[in-house]
Amino acid sequence: MSLQGAPAASSRAQVPRDLIAYFLLTFALSWGIEVPLALQAQGLIRAVVPLWLHYAASFGPLLAASIIMLATRGPASVGRLFSGLVRWRAQPIYWIVAVVAPCAVFALLVLATRLTQDAWPDLALLGHPDYLPTLGILPTLLLWAVTFGAGEEVGWRGFALPRLQSNRSAFSASMLLGVFWAAWHLPALFYRDTYLEMGLLVIPHAPHRGGGGLNGVHMAVQWDARQPTDPRHLPRPV
Repeated sequence: MSLQGAPAASSRAQVPRDLIAYFLLTFALSWGIEVPLALQAQGLIRAVVPLWLHYAASFGPLLAASIIMLATRGPASVGRLFSGLVRWRAQPIYWIVAVVAPCAVFALLVLATRLTQDAWPDLALLGHPDYLPTLGILPTLLLWAVTFGAGEEVGWRGFALPRLQSNRSAFSASMLLGVFWAAWHLPALFYRDTYLEMGLLVIPHAPHRGGGGLNGVHMAVQWDARQPTDPRHLPRPV
């Protein structure tokens, strides 16, 4: 019996080590960029760090997951990690949430702007990403999908969430992941002006990160590419 029980005990021990290494590496990679940006914005350092590096910080979760998988399970495991990006088959409700819901929320915000300010927003401003030149609407959506879509979700959903769910419910795993996700964004509160305006209202956005695993990675990227999470992304009235 001892021989049969040993592999299970080893497996249970391996998951926390993977997760600890993943979270530490994710924070190190992303905060290595964002902390200098925050210190610069607060006038605590004199270094000139270009703000467009904010987008590079989004790849921390993806890079950390890839490094951990490569180091512990070999090159083939990295391919499986990215497989969630091309899994299109899902129940209709998930497509509705990922595609229709963000568009509906944005439409309500546009209508609210029209009713409260008596003017329609200038939708062309959606093509003006923060810290970059004007790209146009579709390239900007692609930028969000690649950076804070795939850059985040391959790690959060594709790597961390399945491991968190190995010994807890989907709900508790989702809430725990939301805590890490919210903490990961903390430096941005000190250099992104729109985050500074929203304050802690940014944090309740975290729970949607939970749920889905590899099958949810593609849906999560769809959500991230469409939702107007930043007030600046809602165009000004014309």
